[in-house]
Amino acid sequence: MSDYRFMRILLFFDLPVDDAIAVRRYTRFRKLLIQSGYQMLQYSVYCKICPNRDTVKWHMDYLTKHLPSDGSIMVLMVTEKQYQSIQHLVGTKTVSYTHLRAHE
Repeated sequence: MSDYRFMRILLFFDLPVDDAIAVRRYTRFRKLLIQSGYQMLQYSVYCKICPNRDTVKWHMDYLTKHLPSDGSIMVLMVTEKQYQSIQHLVGTKTVSYTHLRAHE
């Protein structure tokens, strides 16, 4: 089996936004994610595709170095195959999702 196996990093965060300084920290962290190639799946839920586990490790180290001083951040790493089994459950409101697959 090849070491070149696509992985997804799913990042969930909850940062306070109760004053101007906290909003600035939230905005700075969100911009860091976007500049690092993360895509928003839902509010405070971001996803990044990585070509292999070494790249995932590098991003985990990078995120650890840039953690905001407060709030909660959780990370889930899954293979591309596991990610492709995601199911979108939507109520009466119509929602449109666009996902990039590893081969696109």
